[in-house]
Amino acid sequence: MDRALELNLIEELLGLREAKTHFLDQAIEFNSVDHYQSEIIFNEERESIFARLPAVAAHVCEIPNPSDFVKREVAGRSIIVTRDAEGEARAFLNVCRHRGTQLVSEESGCKHRFTCPYHAWAFDFSGKLVNARNSENVAGFNKDEFSLKEVKLEVFYGMLMVNLDLNAKPFAEQFKGLEEEIRQYMPSVDSLEYAQRDTFDVASNWKVLVDNFLECYH
Repeated sequence: MDRALELNLIEELLGLREAKTHFLDQAIEFNSVDHYQSEIIFNEERESIFARLPAVAAHVCEIPNPSDFVKREVAGRSIIVTRDAEGEARAFLNVCRHRGTQLVSEESGCKHRFTCPYHAWAFDFSGKLVNARNSENVAGFNKDEFSLKEVKLEVFYGMLMVNLDLNAKPFAEQFKGLEEEIRQYMPSVDSLEYAQRDTFDVASNWKVLVDNFLECYH
């Protein structure tokens, strides 16, 4: 955190303590229940927020070698995170370019190729279509035009950050100062290692979960 901002916050807190009061908004506002229950609003939020911002998909140690992969879900899309033959981390939509079938059903593993279970189209770990049965009999068919749809991927402190918005600004530009702030409170962040992944299915709108971490009652 910026030192000047940090000092301003401390002064504000000391002032509230001296006045024996709390920080309150200027006016009371109410949110409609629809903001938490409407499927239409949720879909709009998913597309305008989660599909346009970076999300942690995995840690580099989860895919240490070429052809290793993990499957993740980001903003309602199934994503494959893998390494190509040169060892570069890549991310693709988990969708065959032929009929839209999901290529990978396993949560993680190591494969020679991603082969579609529907019509056996096969893709390598750079996303390139390497085999399409009987395509040689289709006039004008060009395999290079049917590579997997790539997802923007950046590495941040060992975390593989994916973004469905290919035109999004680089992570470091979107979150200026975050790297310095993390290192300030966690100097050993570079040596962190993956331990385990826990998944929870919660019957709740995402804003309720966020509110629980932000409001003063909790």
